[in-house]
Amino acid sequence: MMVAGSVTIAVSADQRATTAMNVFGAGGVALLAAAAALIAGAAGKIDWLLVSAPVRSALGLFVAAVLCAVAMSAGRFLAPWRQAYKPLSG
Repeated sequence: MMVAGSVTIAVSADQRATTAMNVFGAGGVALLAAAAALIAGAAGKIDWLLVSAPVRSALGLFVAAVLCAVAMSAGRFLAPWRQAYKPLSG
């Protein structure tokens, strides 16, 4: 019973991180599309301060998406009879 509860919590945490990663990634792509539209719509003179705002925000959202991907990545699982590798132990 205890194992089933732990597995359920782990699966729900992975699903939450996956959903957050998808939302952050989609927001980043939308902001980059807005920046591309600002660049394409500029008639000769591009206002770089206006373009840099969505690019910076998109970069932050992509960093958040990568952090969510790292949070949901598989860890190192060891069988109960195995010991963890300790490189500094004598």
